[in-house]
Amino acid sequence: MQINKWLSSYPKLVIFSFLCLIALSTFSLLLPFCTISHNISLIDALFTATSAACVTGLTVVDTGSYFSKPGQVVILLTIQVGGLGIITLANLILVFSGKSVPFRSKVGMYETFGFLRGMSPIDLVKKVAVITFLLEAAGAILLLPVFYARFYSLSDALYYAIFHSISAFCNAGFSLFSNSLIDYRTNIILNFTICSLIFLGGIGFTVILDVVKKPSLSKRKTLSLHSKISLITSISLILFGTCFFIFTEYSKAYQGKSIQEIILVSIFQSVTARTAGFNTIDLNILSNQSLLLIILLM
Repeated sequence: MQINKWLSSYPKLVIFSFLCLIALSTFSLLLPFCTISHNISLIDALFTATSAACVTGLTVVDTGSYFSKPGQVVILLTIQVGGLGIITLANLILVFSGKSVPFRSKVGMYETFGFLRGMSPIDLVKKVAVITFLLEAAGAILLLPVFYARFYSLSDALYYAIFHSISAFCNAGFSLFSNSLIDYRTNIILNFTICSLIFLGGIGFTVILDVVKKPSLSKRKTLSLHSKISLITSISLILFGTCFFIFTEYSKAYQGKSIQEIILVSIFQSVTARTAGFNTIDLNILSNQSLLLIILLM
């Protein structure tokens, strides 16, 4: 009875749901078939599960070589649920199963995504789901030929494309490559796709829904103050970070690199530093000034 009373608060319910997700993910990663000839410790499994659920991107073991396919799928599902939001996912299941969404969940949806005039909680849940899966699917399609050129296997390429698309949109930063995305630092398609997914996932559903909403018949389309601030600030920081990296590392870490590589690496690091966690250059070779900028962007 006390538990039900404690969970009557929406913020407490969110915290409890994340704890449950982390616990379930941790238990799953401890299963023998989730790792490749390794016995993962409880603390490593807990750390990985927490990082995936909270989409931080920090890892203590190499995701691609330490975990088997089932283990990687567990991490991917944890990222997706954590990035989308457990309460949102639960409401989505209720909506598509034909059941009504509880009032507390409706209030929570507005608290989470902000109030969008003229949009019911059910419409909000549907739009969040559609936007999420459309963008992740589009990202996977764009990444597919990039990874196919490496693996020459459609199934492997599709798996890597889906994993990195979801990880990028949810701003998780998990990669199946030991050196993150350094091997693709000159690949325009991958850089554009991953950066776009990170940016769209980072600005949030409230801004995306505000941008794509249809204007009313009596008024022209205008963005909310929140959306304007989010977009202007994000774009300004990306441009500032890009210019700073080029100026600071041109004669240092970027020495001997082509102009295209310098621009792509600078844009990518400026985008990923704020919310994601991927990298296309070894951070150990960057100057202290660039490392300080990454800290400030984060």
